[in-house]
Amino acid sequence: MDYEDFKLIYDEVDSKGYYCSGSRVFMRNLDFKKECKKYNLRIIKTRLRGRYFENENADMYILFDTSKIDDSKADKILCQLYG
Repeated sequence: MDYEDFKLIYDEVDSKGYYCSGSRVFMRNLDFKKECKKYNLRIIKTRLRGRYFENENADMYILFDTSKIDDSKADKILCQLYG
């Protein structure tokens, strides 16, 4: 992943506390800590959660800053946005 693409994701996690995507392969393969080190960015401790919705959104994933958001809040965000 190039710097510009990662920086967009990083900035969203840093400002909002989370980043959402429906791409399972991308989200499961994104090594956030490794990318932070690669580009000399402050490391943000993150966790990935996914949820299946029985609508057009289907699989959705949230990568969130664990210092700002806990698991239950991450689930609520996914449900509010995509449920």
